Amino acid sequence: MHIHISNLSTQVQETDILVLLKVYASVGHCAIYHVRNSLTREPQTYAIVNMNSDIDIESAVKLLNGTVLQGRKIVVQVGM
Repeated sequence: MHIHISNLSTQVQETDILVLLKVYASVGHCAIYHVRNSLTREPQTYAIVNMNSDIDIESAVKLLNGTVLQGRKIVVQVGM
């Protein structure tokens, strides 16, 4: 069970994500990925966060999608 968080600042750290999520949900593990868009070569950062329950996932998506973290409006979705 995990969520996908995209549109993150390239400066975001794992602790930033954990602090944000722990207010709303019980978090297992967080991994941050820094990649480059293959067409534009622009840097992109996203996180995959393991959650401890479906209720925590629903809560995190509902409450955090569209919020601002380090000046960027983040997108929080249920992971596949």
